[in-house]
Amino acid sequence: MASVSPSPSCSTIPIPLRRTSFAVAELRRLKQRRAIPPVSVGLGHFADVVRNDVDFLKNKIGIGLRWANEAFRVPEVTKSAEELFWLRHLEDHTSQNLKSQSWPQPSYSGLTGVDLFMADVKALETYAGYFYSLSKMWSRPLPEVYDSQAVADYFNCRPHVVAFRLLEVFSAFTIAAIRLRTSASVKGKSLEASEQIFGMVLKETMLHLGPTFIKVGQSLSTRPDIIGTEISKALSELHDRIPPFPWPEAVKILEGELGGPVESFFSQFSQETVAAASFGQVYRGRTLDGADVAVKVQRPDLRHAVLRDIYILRLGLGVLRKVAKRENDIRVYADELGMGLAGELDFTLEAANASEFQLTHDFPISGFQKYISI
Repeated sequence: MASVSPSPSCSTIPIPLRRTSFAVAELRRLKQRRAIPPVSVGLGHFADVVRNDVDFLKNKIGIGLRWANEAFRVPEVTKSAEELFWLRHLEDHTSQNLKSQSWPQPSYSGLTGVDLFMADVKALETYAGYFYSLSKMWSRPLPEVYDSQAVADYFNCRPHVVAFRLLEVFSAFTIAAIRLRTSASVKGKSLEASEQIFGMVLKETMLHLGPTFIKVGQSLSTRPDIIGTEISKALSELHDRIPPFPWPEAVKILEGELGGPVESFFSQFSQETVAAASFGQVYRGRTLDGADVAVKVQRPDLRHAVLRDIYILRLGLGVLRKVAKRENDIRVYADELGMGLAGELDFTLEAANASEFQLTHDFPISGFQKYISI
């Protein structure tokens, strides 16, 4: 059996271990970790953070609530609401004790509670019928033919319309009076020049107030013996120098009356007015069959505006009659004017008269073959 003995060159030499400062620090850190459980340290720190946050929020919210209570007087408002809820303001501590009252019994001789109940139902039915008739009056339109009572019923349901119109008329004439009063050109001028300035201001006021006042101005212009020559000359411009209303409004009226676009009825239609009057304006057109026609379009909401002014004039004449204590009814003048203006509002009658005149005299109307009113 062979054996191996170590040679002198391979003998082991013990080498001592040297601990550096870094190794010592690491060993100490590991020992500290083993001594203190890491999980318990983390949960405690989290609980402290949450507790501090809750305390902070409670403090700030409390400050905000105290400020709100002082600023909005929340306690006083809450107390007042509570007293109102419980009706404590009605309590009278000095009042005597009262006996509770029983249900009131009918005091009508010979009538039972059922009879009284049926009478109340009948009364409610009567009042319901009255208010229903009022609602029907609100929905009733203006009459096509002038009727003073129907016009009065219509505007009695709309007092705000009358009030605004009265304010508009009063403001217009007030401004005209101020213009005449403060105009420096009136002072030192002759009577003829003063009448001319007065006529121009009156003409502008009539134009501003609309068709009814334009008609009145046209009527006054034919009486120079009453209002003077210069005023009559200024008002005579109301016959043929009326500003037209815009084309978009006119085309809406045309299409509403015709029931379709203008191109469906006319091959050509001029957007420029041939003439403009107080109640309407005229356009030149050509139908699909090649006939040249004159189309007169009524101003928008004309019937309501004219009959409203006639109603106001009638009210004014009624007040004047009572103040002057006149026996005869001077409101008939307003009724005569209303019937005349309402007749002029019927453009179909005007078109029929123009066509009849053309057929009778075989004479073209201003170069047109036909006259159409809308």
